[in-house]
Amino acid sequence: MNETIRDFLKRRVRWCMAIAVGGWLLFPIVGLTSPGEIQPAIAGLGVLMFGAGALAMHWMVRCPRCSVRLGHIAMTLGIPGLKPKPNFCPYCGVSMDEPRVKQNAPGQPVPFNPIR
Repeated sequence: MNETIRDFLKRRVRWCMAIAVGGWLLFPIVGLTSPGEIQPAIAGLGVLMFGAGALAMHWMVRCPRCSVRLGHIAMTLGIPGLKPKPNFCPYCGVSMDEPRVKQNAPGQPVPFNPIR
């Protein structure tokens, strides 16, 4: 599996956006279909879903190398057609087209990180 950092971030952004847009779309659906007594509860669920999607994009979309939150540039990754697309992490400078997981050369030991 040769997933690039860009593909990894796109997948996370699209999941967060799907949750947020789903919550946003509950408002017109509730207004057209539900009876009056459950309408506030479903509208509240829509608000929670929209907020959860926005917060998840801010907190969960991180650079795999330096672990800095990239929510402020994430929208340009997930929506096709938006320009300019970032080509590197603005903090550590890693290219978005590098593989997400570095592969070691055969016969070389995997580096041990005592902190993780």
